[in-house]
Amino acid sequence: MRIIAGAARGVELIAPAGLGVRPTAGRGREALFSMLGSSFAGCRVTDLFAGSGALGLEAASRGAAAVTLVERDPRHSRAIRSNIEAVRRCGVGAKITVIDADVLTPARWIPAAAGSVLIFADPPYDDSAADFAALFPSPEFRGAFPGAELIWELPDRPGAAGPFAALVGESGAEWEFRKAGGATFLRVKL
Repeated sequence: MRIIAGAARGVELIAPAGLGVRPTAGRGREALFSMLGSSFAGCRVTDLFAGSGALGLEAASRGAAAVTLVERDPRHSRAIRSNIEAVRRCGVGAKITVIDADVLTPARWIPAAAGSVLIFADPPYDDSAADFAALFPSPEFRGAFPGAELIWELPDRPGAAGPFAALVGESGAEWEFRKAGGATFLRVKL
């Protein structure tokens, strides 16, 4: 797994073996970032369920000014910190903060992520729909990021989009499903 573009292009990222980390595949990440465009310069980004930090660090490599990575497993957090050091050696100057917290406890990480205009979420597939149902309707979460865009990677299985569509459809938010590089992402305007 490597950084695809920007200052840290080609940097190899590590992920703890055997811990259920399923980083967004390189092809999916490349397609996702192409879909989002190249306007990362100066923006604030948050990567929820960060795992290896690949999505947030890709944004940092492409010019994001600040990146907040939220991860509850200390083994993943150690890997993220190693990955941050690797991209820093390539001149990535973004302010990168790792928050050791459960994403479903937003009070623990929202202060550090304030002002984010782009929020990535790629939780373990088995928990994805339940995590979305717990986080998305939360006034604490939605109220903290008015106008931000949430990009949530969906599980790779038939019918996975249904629970997400039902919940987001009731919210009145602007949203769409997008396929990118073999992955399906839910884009929601908060």
